[in-house]
Amino acid sequence: LAHALGVSRQPVREALGQLEAEGYVVIEPHRRVLVRELSREDVEELYVLRSAIESFAAELAIKNVTPKAIESMRSALSRMEELDSTEATAEAFLLPDYEFHHTLYEATNRSGLLHRISGLEQNSHRYVRSYMDRPGSRTQAIVTHGPILQATVARDPQALKEAVTAHLESTIRG
Repeated sequence: LAHALGVSRQPVREALGQLEAEGYVVIEPHRRVLVRELSREDVEELYVLRSAIESFAAELAIKNVTPKAIESMRSALSRMEELDSTEATAEAFLLPDYEFHHTLYEATNRSGLLHRISGLEQNSHRYVRSYMDRPGSRTQAIVTHGPILQATVARDPQALKEAVTAHLESTIRG
């Protein structure tokens, strides 16, 4: 791998070590590196963590959400609705989904919190991509984004926390 990339072995070892620490690969000493499969338990754990941290972020964000941010969330949801009726890839559908959530969470003004949310999202990305290819999953995702937007517009922190939790729970039940 190092030879193919034209780099020394050390940066490859460091990158693989980071991937192992993040749970993406399993390194068999002196043998090979394997991509780690996500078990049902792994996915459930990720979503319990995501639900806790994202509902907390939403509660913090509600105080600072601007009308411009709400409009951006509406726009992202509209793009998701448009993509739902096309043959768009899961990746294409997930771009406005990401924008929707991060527009809200950026209102926390806490970069460390955003970094942790992004890490959990990246770890669950393999599962989400396959989930978004299931029939009806995109429509369900759109439906569960509606209450998040409504609670944000109403500036209701409790309703927002509940909507974020319900949205993430619907994905894991999928």
